[in-house]
Parts: sequence; structure tokens; C-alpha cells
Amino acid sequence: MADPLDNPVWHALTGPHAHLADGTDAALRYPSDVALFYGVPDPMGHGVTAIADVAAPGDVAVVMSTGQVAAPRSWRPIYSGLFHQMECTAVTAGVGSDAPVEAVQLGADDLDDMLALIALTEPGPFLARTHTLGTYIGVRDSGRLVAMAGHRMRVDGATEVSAVCTHPDARGRGYAAHLVQRLADDLNKAGERAFLHVSVDNVGARAVYKRVGFTTRALITIQVYSVFPES
Repeated sequence: MADPLDNPVWHALTGPHAHLADGTDAALRYPSDVALFYGVPDPMGHGVTAIADVAAPGDVAVVMSTGQVAAPRSWRPIYSGLFHQMECTAVTAGVGSDAPVEAVQLGADDLDDMLALIALTEPGPFLARTHTLGTYIGVRDSGRLVAMAGHRMRVDGATEVSAVCTHPDARGRGYAAHLVQRLADDLNKAGERAFLHVSVDNVGARAVYKRVGFTTRALITIQVYSVFPES
């Protein structure tokens, strides 16, 4: 039986995030202010063409798959990258900051600070309602949000850790490792796998995640397109 993490967007939108899904039996999407991901049952087949029936002309669509998808020629490519999909079922104790870290829960009242940190550090797409997908935690220094991480996609038995970022002034303190470790540990204790995606080029971040207890389970291709109907 295939692992749902091989096609996480589809299994999220037909599973734990079905209440957020919009689309058809052939293609589903998140609300445009939550996430830019689109899912299809078979992204490595010709299923991605059905995304054009769900997206408005010019919409940005992010597609995850185990390889390069064959997108219609009318779509405009924006980005394509290879990512380690890493999972954790047991964290490594004692990883993170040497000093005590006070992680705080983040929510709607923190949104402006979260968006500002995302804009500065660019860990990946984070929209006005991305924080509603799950738990987000952060570290504040003299009131300023300097680090954060939280949940994004959920499939049955696994939850993604995402939006991991640290303000340049606060790097080297172990905040990212601490936050990822805490999120992963909480998920593991609830009986879920923690998983995340990190670019193959981001060697430093992958080393941090390995220290926390994450291992690579697959290589995932992420492609971003502006979707236009065939002329």
C-alpha cells in the first residue's frame, strides 16, 4: 500500500483537511489565503491537467510529486526544485538551545509579526490564514518575534512541520531546532509521524533536522506554475 506522504496534498485534502478542500474528484485545492497547493490522485500520470478546471486563469499552483509532472504547455513554469521529505517518529533529546527557551503559542493576534518574519526570511509560502492549519509556536526576544515554526499539511497519521524560520539577528541560538523538536515530540506523543520538506540545497537546515531525529524517507519534487487553459 502506498504511503500517503508520496502524495501528501491529495491525501490531506481528501483526509484531515477535507473541510478545506475545493474542487472536483479529479483535482482539489486549498483556499487561496491558506495555501497554494493543488492535489490530484495521480500527479505522475496526466492527472495534473485537471487542475486547470479548478484554478482561475493565472492562479499560482504548487504541485508535489515523487518526480517531474508533465504539465500542459499553456502553463507557465515559475519554479521547480527537489526536496528531502524527512520524517520523525522519535526525537533526539537535548537538541536545541543551551539556554532555556520560552516558546509561546502564536495565533491571529501575532499574524502581522509572523508575516513580517516570513517576508524577511523566506522559508516558503505563508499566507494570511496558513496559521489556521495547526499549532504555531515562536520565540520572542524583547517582544520581537525572532523564530517560529508550525503545522501545515496533515494526512492520516502524519503532520507536516513548516514555516521554520529565524530572524538573522537571532541565528545560532538553536531556536529552530528547539521549536522543531518540540513540535515533533508533541506529534510523536500523539501517535503521529512528523514530516517536513527541505530543499536538497539547504544542507544546513537538513543537518539541524537530522540532529532532531528526522531521516529522509523520499525525494519530492515541488513545481510551481501559473495555470492557464489550453488555447
